[in-house]
Amino acid sequence: YFKLLTGCMYKWRRVKATHRTETIVWRAAATPRVGRGKPPRVGDCSDLICPPVRFIFLDEYSFISAQHLALVNFSINKACKMPGGTFGGMHIIMCGDLCQHKPVKGRPLYASHPRRMDAHETSGLNLLTEFTNVVFLQQQQRIRAVADQLFANTRLFIRPEQATLEEVTAVCDALDARAIADLNVLASRTPRVVVMRNEVRQRYNIALGCMHCRHIGARPIAWRSKDEFVRSHSSSKQAGLQGYLPQCVVDAVSLMLPEHTQKVAGIQSYIPGCLYSFIDNQAPGIGFVNNASCVGRGILMSPGEVDDGADPIWWLKQPPLAVFVQPQDGKFSAEFTRIMRAEFPALRTHWVPVCTRYTEGFTVQLPEPIPHRGRVLAAVNVKRFGVFLSDGYAVTDFYVQGMSFKQECWLAHLCPPPDACGLKRAAVFVVLSRWGSWDDVQLIVPLWPRGDAAARSKVIQAYHKAA
Repeated sequence: YFKLLTGCMYKWRRVKATHRTETIVWRAAATPRVGRGKPPRVGDCSDLICPPVRFIFLDEYSFISAQHLALVNFSINKACKMPGGTFGGMHIIMCGDLCQHKPVKGRPLYASHPRRMDAHETSGLNLLTEFTNVVFLQQQQRIRAVADQLFANTRLFIRPEQATLEEVTAVCDALDARAIADLNVLASRTPRVVVMRNEVRQRYNIALGCMHCRHIGARPIAWRSKDEFVRSHSSSKQAGLQGYLPQCVVDAVSLMLPEHTQKVAGIQSYIPGCLYSFIDNQAPGIGFVNNASCVGRGILMSPGEVDDGADPIWWLKQPPLAVFVQPQDGKFSAEFTRIMRAEFPALRTHWVPVCTRYTEGFTVQLPEPIPHRGRVLAAVNVKRFGVFLSDGYAVTDFYVQGMSFKQECWLAHLCPPPDACGLKRAAVFVVLSRWGSWDDVQLIVPLWPRGDAAARSKVIQAYHKAA
């Protein structure tokens, strides 16, 4: 078996190492991260790569850009103490599906590149020529039968020839027929939904969280994150500003999507058994990495919180001290459980606290300049105090790439976006190919309002353009 498996996934990195006890431990990967206008930051994987390691896998090949590949090579060489080498002298296997999503920033490895490139991009393309063997897998593994309708409908979005309008119309009508009539009948199965844009995630996170709340008969607990000025140097325009924000700034920050506030939402909640996703890599050794799923099990409130029972939601005066979670699969390794029992004997088995803390600073552009303490502010730097968890019921198509839905209850929101970006071919293919059979496909809403011929025609045209 292989000692090391390196996965380079969207916005998160993790390494899966097999220990002598044959327990799986998740760690933050050694792959580097590149910020726009900033020098590359390279992680240290020296403790993961040891003499028995012979093979390294780079999964989700379609996500990897030439720049990324060069920095992965640099990181592995650093760990192996082989500066100037090629992947530390180890065997490298890249695998993936080029019909899936491209790198979020940067060009795919297979794309045409301009003559003028930065050093990392040039190095990455040179590394690509070192791969001398290419294997094309001939048998797909996720869809259970080639004769299944799902196989034909999915293939429409990866085949080289343009799909006809008649073919796309048939697929759209078939997809629309898979829309569920009543979401509440699925409450006992804890459904999750995959969407193709972030704008609709919050809506379904709230809807599915409320449904779970009604199903178990619990009363939700909610709180507002605290936003404060970031302490600045004396030369900054924000010098001297500290403490809590004026109400107009609070209102502006509350309207921002979590993607623009270090992923910590302005309003957070807790319900027993609710689904969360981690938004950072603070505890990779136990599997708590960005985008990993977990289940809420308990909450530790600040002193003085009293429930008056007057509102359907128990609104806390302050963010809680911690939210207790456990992995979605239910258990940690025996070694980690032993350590936690020794350190925290009162803590329940397989529970881990996620404590409240501050985000890094982020910029808030105000709707209009405001006077504040003798100066006029058009933008401010803010930090947020909250729990580093996000609702985990709704995820994007980037999140599910590489997953198989199997028998889990997954629904999809496949309505074309209203903006000019249009429907992405890779997004449709990624979502449809997660199921194993057409009978498993479920849409959370129809593709168009019932009886609206104009809306139906618009959706079909969007799918035809994508195909």
